[in-house]
Amino acid sequence: MRGVVYSAFILIGSILTLGVLVSGCGGHGRALIVKSEPGDAEVCIKGKAGSEYFHNQKSCVGTTPFEAHKVKALNPDGERHDVKFSSVEGDRESFYVVVSRPGYVSEVLEVPGKAGEWDFNLFLKSEQAAAAAQVAAVHSRAPVIPISVSPTEPHPANAQPQVGLGTVRVTSDPVGALVYINGGLRGNTPFTHEGRGGESIQIKLELDGYRPVEKNFTLESQKNFVINFRLQSTADGASAAIVEPVVTPVASPVKNPEPNKNQQ
Repeated sequence: MRGVVYSAFILIGSILTLGVLVSGCGGHGRALIVKSEPGDAEVCIKGKAGSEYFHNQKSCVGTTPFEAHKVKALNPDGERHDVKFSSVEGDRESFYVVVSRPGYVSEVLEVPGKAGEWDFNLFLKSEQAAAAAQVAAVHSRAPVIPISVSPTEPHPANAQPQVGLGTVRVTSDPVGALVYINGGLRGNTPFTHEGRGGESIQIKLELDGYRPVEKNFTLESQKNFVINFRLQSTADGASAAIVEPVVTPVASPVKNPEPNKNQQ
C-alpha cells in the first residue's frame, strides 16, 4: 500500500514539474515578436487569399514593441475573432505583417507558416530618406547587366525560342505604398518585380490617406521599366482626376534591397 501511495506522489510531482517547465518554456506556443526603431509603430496583419485564419483582410493588432501568442483578427463579416499563432501552420497560412509609423516608410514582412517563432527587429527609414534613395536608384548610371544570355548552340527547328526576363520598378510619390501584384501583397514602394517577357501583371498600390490606384502592365524580355505613381490624397475628393502613372525605360534592373529585418 505504501508503495502505491509513494508512486502516486511521484506521479503527481512529475506532472506538476512538467507543468512548470512547459510554462517557463513558452507554454502558450508560438509567438509573434516585432520590435522597431523608432518604436510605437503600428503592427497590422494581413492574410493571403484562401487563408483560414486571417481571411485576406488587414487587422491592426498593436504597436511596437509587440509580442503576442494570439491576436484578434477580422473575419469576412468584419467581426474580430481570436487567432492563436500556434494554429497557423503550413505554407497556405503564411501571412504578412505591415509595420507603419507616421513620417516613416512602412515595412512589409512575409511570415512563413512553418517557422517555429517569429522575431523581427526593424529599422524604419524616414520618408525623406526613402524618397531620395528611390530617385538615386532609378537614375543611377550602373552598367547594363544582361538579364539572360542566348545559348551558343542553335535551337533545333522545332524548339521554342528562349524567353528572357524583364523587370518593372514600381515607385510612388509619396513612398511606402503597399504593392500588390496580381492581387497578392508583395512589398512596398520602391519595389521591383521580375518576370518572363510577355507576362501581363496587374499592379495595385495602397497607402493610408490616399486613393488606391491600379495599372495593367506587360513585361518585355530583356527590358527594364520604372512606373512612378503620383498618389492622390483622399482629401482631394473622389471627383478629382487621377494622375496617370509615368512609365520610363531604364538601362539596368534595380534590385530590391535585402529585407530590413533580423529573424531569430
